[in-house]
Amino acid sequence: MKKAIIDLNTNAIVGIANDGIAPEKHQVFIDLPEDFNPDDVAEWVYDGIGLTRDPVAGLNRAKTARKARIKQEARALIEALDWRLERARERDEAGMGIANRETASEVLAMREAIRKSSSEAEEAVEALTDVASVQAFGWSVTP
Repeated sequence: MKKAIIDLNTNAIVGIANDGIAPEKHQVFIDLPEDFNPDDVAEWVYDGIGLTRDPVAGLNRAKTARKARIKQEARALIEALDWRLERARERDEAGMGIANRETASEVLAMREAIRKSSSEAEEAVEALTDVASVQAFGWSVTP
């Protein structure tokens, strides 16, 4: 029979084990509830006796994960502008005119728009009320 591996520091399921395996010092093994579904592991918490379902915990974990991905996506978008910022600054240093070229200020404004949009996206995720909508949430940069 499979057992849930509970981390006693977080009271969260950190894995599933077969009978006969010994837990580590900070862990305990307990029987899985009959309605346990591994896809919903974030909704289960250890209450000191057994596992109880806590949909709010699952929603909060989903929100935390989605906001972390938004931060990563924003960081990648900002880093993708590095070469454009460097080019604009080099042209400024070289004294080239600004006709038909991107300025450092314009690129910095783009980067700030990404930051603003990602912050707004994180706020929108926080307002969501179910895991499916959090997982399906998408965002884009708005000027």
